[in-house]
Amino acid sequence: KQELIVCATLVDKVPNLGGLARTAEIFAADRLVIPDLRVAKMDNFKSISVGAGDWIEFEECKEEVCKECVLSAFPFEPDDDSHFYQDLF
Repeated sequence: KQELIVCATLVDKVPNLGGLARTAEIFAADRLVIPDLRVAKMDNFKSISVGAGDWIEFEECKEEVCKECVLSAFPFEPDDDSHFYQDLF
């Protein structure tokens, strides 16, 4: 069995994170990585996630750390399309 980890570190809207929590629960994800664990305690997150937060494990990863990990994990050779990759961050 392989783990399913949903990384939502770059998502900054609480309603979207609540929706992702529901989706992660449906797909039996092992963990949802969010930018701030305090989000899971917000009323609007709870109302949208509809209890998914009770069944899924949350992990915190700040945006800055995520960017460093992505850039180190996916090095690229500069070419004509490299501006797209750099514009992501």
